[in-house]
Amino acid sequence: MVSMGVVAVIVSHDPELDRFRLVLDRVSGQVGRVIIVDNDSRSKGVVSNCDFVEVGFNSGVAHALRVGVNYASKYKPDWLLFLDDDTILMNNAIKTALNLTALRPIKSRIGSINLGSENGSCSVEETRYVMFSGLLIRFNIASKVCCRDDFFLD
Repeated sequence: MVSMGVVAVIVSHDPELDRFRLVLDRVSGQVGRVIIVDNDSRSKGVVSNCDFVEVGFNSGVAHALRVGVNYASKYKPDWLLFLDDDTILMNNAIKTALNLTALRPIKSRIGSINLGSENGSCSVEETRYVMFSGLLIRFNIASKVCCRDDFFLD
């Protein structure tokens, strides 16, 4: 099921192409739009049904995410999904995560969701530190706080 209010921002740098194809296949069926922000990969390829933004140099993850967030603003998404070029989503991950927020009495206070990798388990809890890949974040929050180039992101 495609969640039209979600735009995926994938940061890439010389991805392993077979795995990257699987990443794109899994994410494209779950979100309304995919934006690939490329950090100066050696092989340049055209990816159908995705927006491809070349940074032109290896800017690091934080800068590339900021480029992706700024680019995504033209789609006016509710949520952004941040991914690495090797993070493969589970089937229905986005739908499951968004359904969890809808069931919470504090749904207006949920700003981000970490998509776990443990057998599809999901939980909603307060977090202060997160990995960027697999982070589903409200666009209005990401547009205000993402991302400082002097911070290391993994």
